[in-house]
Amino acid sequence: MRALRENLVIRHIMLLAVLTTALALSDHALAQDDGDVVDLDVVLVSGARPAPGLWRAVKGEKTLLIMGTLTPVPRGLIWHADAVREQIAGADVILGPPGISVGTNVGLIQGALALPAYRKLRRNPDGKQLSDILTPDQYAQWSRLKQTYIGRDRSVERLRPVNAATELSDAAIKRVGLVSQDLIQPVVKEIARDAGIEIIPTTMRIVVENPREVLAELNAGNLNDRDCLVRTMERLDSDLQNMAERANAWADGDVAALRSMTHINDRAACTQVLASTKLAAQAGITDVNAAVTQKWFAELDQALSGHNTIFATLPVARVLEEGGVLAELERRGFTVHAPGGGE
Repeated sequence: MRALRENLVIRHIMLLAVLTTALALSDHALAQDDGDVVDLDVVLVSGARPAPGLWRAVKGEKTLLIMGTLTPVPRGLIWHADAVREQIAGADVILGPPGISVGTNVGLIQGALALPAYRKLRRNPDGKQLSDILTPDQYAQWSRLKQTYIGRDRSVERLRPVNAATELSDAAIKRVGLVSQDLIQPVVKEIARDAGIEIIPTTMRIVVENPREVLAELNAGNLNDRDCLVRTMERLDSDLQNMAERANAWADGDVAALRSMTHINDRAACTQVLASTKLAAQAGITDVNAAVTQKWFAELDQALSGHNTIFATLPVARVLEEGGVLAELERRGFTVHAPGGGE
């Protein structure tokens, strides 16, 4: 039982580092009164929207259909899937979204939330607070942003920087009328179930062979994660505006607008928190994004070896980034068609 609990805690703290990126997003906002929505310079769309159609990558008899996903999205948005439902249902197999899982029985992660060890892992070692870790200027910036988006909750002052960054980001997203909700996966799973289509996981799996040692390491030391919080604070105000604009463009299926927007990876410092741990070193991970992408392509190659039509979901930033997934597919001999018939 102790080994199981330790395993759960380790998986959760590792995932916290990953969840601050576009690889795997979920709602970790603090329990709080919603308060007033912070005004933006863009009005968020709502209701049923189409989102982008499917990118088609074709090579001979092989066809890969890619749905570009996005979080956060405007609160109250509904994905209108009718335009692509038939194409998804016609796939031979479906590739799940990329990401990282640590340990086994991922569905049990939430069981760690009530454990004293989990609470200890979320906090800085030796009772330090953020005021002890950040410079005076950085802490002043944290105090301003915390007051605006989180409020008076003092418990966040004891969080490790990577966890404080997650709480701040999620609270800010919530306050501007966005929500970290995946609108695509529930619909895709429903279509797959009704059509009897297999969903192949593409997450990179890290197995913890020595949970007690890793747990002790995480509890005792820092995670080299100050830059994660600093970068999050530096970009938060401006990126909230960018998030809202991207969310509107994605909801309306405006690929041209999405392509014209600069996708700044301000979460890189947070992603690399995982790579700085002994657990990542044991798994041979030095670049989280590269490792996740490599795993996704490995699963794609396996699927293509036995099937002609594959459907996949990927964060739209990964789809559109220069030199990213689409470029790699073209390098492998695929002809890529954008939604609406564009190249």
